Amino acid sequence: MALGFLGVVVLLGVAVAGAGALLVLAAAACYAVGAVLLHRLFPDVPPLTVSAGMLTLAAGPLLAAAAIAEPAPQVTTRVLLAVLGLGVACTAGGFTAFFALIATEGPARAAFITYVAPVVAVASGVLLLSEPVTTCTITGTVLILAGAALAARRRSSDTPSADSTAARPSRTGTIPAAENEQTGGAR
Repeated sequence: MALGFLGVVVLLGVAVAGAGALLVLAAAACYAVGAVLLHRLFPDVPPLTVSAGMLTLAAGPLLAAAAIAEPAPQVTTRVLLAVLGLGVACTAGGFTAFFALIATEGPARAAFITYVAPVVAVASGVLLLSEPVTTCTITGTVLILAGAALAARRRSSDTPSADSTAARPSRTGTIPAAENEQTGGAR
């Protein structure tokens, strides 16, 4: 995890001290804590429902902050399409996929996908905006991908063993492996 975080710092060129470093650290902490809380508080809620609720709750404070800090936007068809595309496809779609990943893989493994986002952003800048590829770009990308690959590996304790998934005999017959796992081996 630390290797991936270091990669983000190198890739984005954040100074090791100062407000930028604190903001990157705060964002990483929010993603990590959010993933764990989501997994614990809403394990049976569909990801789309969680996404809709979260985005609805966040919209009010963000709109208030934007109204105070930003100039009034010029509303055009292009602006509306951009907001709709970013809001629906990127934000709602991305969070729904992230929450589905948390539900299937757990919060610890799902959180590592957030490290790939800066790589995608920088790659998009290089491909679409002709931004330069620097030593920091390459080094940061390698560190992020290496950190994500190391974190994504399943430890032997994460994979079910043959003993834990096998059917076991009982007084009333053999209990299938799936039921054996659900009941913790007790009937």
